[in-house]
Amino acid sequence: MNSWMLHYLGGIYMAVLLIIGIVSFLFAMALFFFPHQLRSLNELGNRILFTDERAIIYRKMAGFVLLVLSMLFFAIGYIISLG
Repeated sequence: MNSWMLHYLGGIYMAVLLIIGIVSFLFAMALFFFPHQLRSLNELGNRILFTDERAIIYRKMAGFVLLVLSMLFFAIGYIISLG
């Protein structure tokens, strides 16, 4: 690949990883600190799109997993930005 193309794609990958990391981090914090609001959001989502009550039942585990994943995405994005 050309160097300009590799540089351009690296920037896109970094932006995507950063966005995924931010969304995961915000959702993890919401699972830890705002479970009641997430329950009402889940009920709204159940009526519109999906039926997943287990995410609320296991909110701490899901929040921890998302928090770890968001830190991983932040680290990968940072490493790519250094490259």
